[in-house]
Amino acid sequence: MPAPEDLQAATAVVVGPKERPKWVTFQCPSGCGTPLLLSLNPDRRPRWAVTFDWLGRPTLEPSVRRTDGCRCHFWMRKGRIVWCKDSGGAFPEN
Repeated sequence: MPAPEDLQAATAVVVGPKERPKWVTFQCPSGCGTPLLLSLNPDRRPRWAVTFDWLGRPTLEPSVRRTDGCRCHFWMRKGRIVWCKDSGGAFPEN
């Protein structure tokens, strides 16, 4: 797994075997720079699922809601960030 300081902006890294990935990690898209680590393990709660389109762009289900720090709420769809209206602040377009 990459160290938090090694994560590049606008890059999601899936950790684990392709058949059963364990985590997805990326920098918070709000601009705060916090590294996010989301479980892909179907036996854990909360958990997310990641799929890739034919161009390799990731989609995460369900949305990601940060209740600490920058308090943002977003979807990752085909590698782009779609902000939810309840995010509150003006976050960077992606």
